Amino acid sequence: MIPETFPLSQAAPPEHGVDFERERGVTHVSVRPGVARFSVYCDSPRGSMADIFELLAGEKVNLFLIKIHSHCLGFTVDTDDVATVQALCEREGMRYALARHCALISVVAPAMRDLSGVLWRIIGSLRDLEVEILELADAYNSVSCLVEEHQRDRAAQGLADSFGVEVASEPAPMDPW
Repeated sequence: MIPETFPLSQAAPPEHGVDFERERGVTHVSVRPGVARFSVYCDSPRGSMADIFELLAGEKVNLFLIKIHSHCLGFTVDTDDVATVQALCEREGMRYALARHCALISVVAPAMRDLSGVLWRIIGSLRDLEVEILELADAYNSVSCLVEEHQRDRAAQGLADSFGVEVASEPAPMDPW
């Protein structure tokens, strides 16, 4: 028989230990729909980052989930900013790829960095649900997964079930955005 709680040194499999995770601080799952992921290709992403961000700031585009890769600079924007970013990239002759219809699903806990096994539970749960994670980000109080918009509700509810918490109906102060 698998116990309902696990010592801190052991990672719980995704389907077990719900009460334990709630006790350790997972408070809710949060959803941010209506986002898009850009990858802007350049020879030197680190060298080009300031120039690209300056152009986007001039257009008042908010960026999040920023990733620096060897061949591109990745970032996420609200869907309302997609046309602006596309126009800027085309005007400046920058090659880019775009994943349009995405959502950000976050597992929120005030002391996320102190919780062992949470990342495995998130990834394992989404794998079992056949939800592809496009990007992953962690913060002191959350782990966020970028997923395709059509998988949003299934991913959010699956993570909420895995942790024994609710999907928040509106943004909360601890949410990463």
